[in-house]
Amino acid sequence: MTYIELINRFWNLNDNQSSFTPSDAMLYFRLLYIANALYWTNPFYRSERHLALELNLSTNTIREARNRLKQRNLIDFETPKKRSKGFEGQTKYFICDAPTASNFEAVTEAVTAAVTEAVPAAVTEAVPAAVTAAQIKTKIKIEDKDKKEKKILKKNVSDFSDFSNFEEIVSASDFCQQYAHHSWLEQVAMKAGCSEIEIKCLFSTFCDIQELSDSAKSIKEFKSHFINWLRAEKKKEKSCAKKENGQSKLEQTADCAQQVFKNLGIQ
Repeated sequence: MTYIELINRFWNLNDNQSSFTPSDAMLYFRLLYIANALYWTNPFYRSERHLALELNLSTNTIREARNRLKQRNLIDFETPKKRSKGFEGQTKYFICDAPTASNFEAVTEAVTAAVTEAVPAAVTEAVPAAVTAAQIKTKIKIEDKDKKEKKILKKNVSDFSDFSNFEEIVSASDFCQQYAHHSWLEQVAMKAGCSEIEIKCLFSTFCDIQELSDSAKSIKEFKSHFINWLRAEKKKEKSCAKKENGQSKLEQTADCAQQVFKNLGIQ
């Protein structure tokens, strides 16, 4: 089926059988959009968290909607066997009856052959060399622009790991996973005067503490808790440094006094 046929099939099922919920429609059309952007790579991978963020839905709503879509034979999916940040931690989605990359290649070849046959050779030879050169330059510019847009899109996708609702209650593991490599952590490091390695070590320690307590809070509360905890840790660090400096100065004074007594012949 083509993209349009897939959309029409959805609405035919909606009109002739039971109606889909708004979340069903949002999820299905989002999956179609992703598959089309990937040139109909089927199956493809997408995490529940990313879909929830993109559609402003909860992960439970995403799970319920995809189950209903599977029952109506619109999609199929396989959930990950273990939690991970890589592909193995993402859900594998399959669009039923979706067009394939080979179909696109066949259509492209057919159109190219038809156009080549229809355009007389004389017309091709009559095109001035200057026009051809200009077209080549334009094509290069377009390709460069496409590459830049893809880089920007890739960056935006990687940065889109933030939660859309800061009042949402999440587990400590979810918060730590999403913010371990987030730009927010870099901003905190700059304000606290920490290096990149130091802030990551501190954040990892904080996450270990939170995960052991199995706490669940809002994003805002987790951030505030980490900043307060970080201040306390930095304060402890400064206090320890002062004590060490005081001890070293005391030792220097004692050594100096001992030298004076030795010079005076006092044991």
